[in-house]
Amino acid sequence: MIEALRRELGAVGIRGRRRERILAEITDHLASSPNADLGDPRRLAAQFADELATGAARSRTLATFGALSIVACALVATQTAIPTYPDVTSGSSPVLAAAALIFVVVGAQVAFVAGSLGALRAFRLRGEVSLAGAEVGVLRRRNAVALAAGATTLAGIVLYAINFWGELPAWVSLLTVAVAAVGVPPLAAAALMQLRAARWSYPSGATRAASAPTSDRSRARP
Repeated sequence: MIEALRRELGAVGIRGRRRERILAEITDHLASSPNADLGDPRRLAAQFADELATGAARSRTLATFGALSIVACALVATQTAIPTYPDVTSGSSPVLAAAALIFVVVGAQVAFVAGSLGALRAFRLRGEVSLAGAEVGVLRRRNAVALAAGATTLAGIVLYAINFWGELPAWVSLLTVAVAAVGVPPLAAAALMQLRAARWSYPSGATRAASAPTSDRSRARP
């Protein structure tokens, strides 16, 4: 049972210390209840993947929302710091100015909508132990869109500072770039969390109904 479960856990992407902790708890459970029926190892591993993917999707959604909040603060700070807005044609390139404007306006709006919808969905589903694969997929896609839009917004802020470097006070340009840079680590950390969570193979969600009885698995949940 243990070796079969080890293989199945690896097949769904659960490896390393997490897998060893699960196997240790299963071993301890079987030692105290030798006749316990844990069900098919493949279904049991699929259930662990379900629950891990669900918890990861929720926590990554909140991390994404937090990172976007920092980006929003950076956008407000840079806009507040500008004493006067220069004419769009006074910068080094009208094309660069247009790109910066599009990046900031569109990026900020998309980030706000995707991030807010993802956070609201995660909050609504906060009591669920295991979500359907479609629900997890929606959260992951919204997180990806929100993070990409947040990065686009930061890029637009930097492009704006570069384009009007000679038109704005030096301290404003430097502050704009510095504040935009503050938003990069949170976005990068949230994106890395998304990539790490994506390694778990998420089943169809049918395992919730067909898995072994909950009483025999309660101690083995991650």
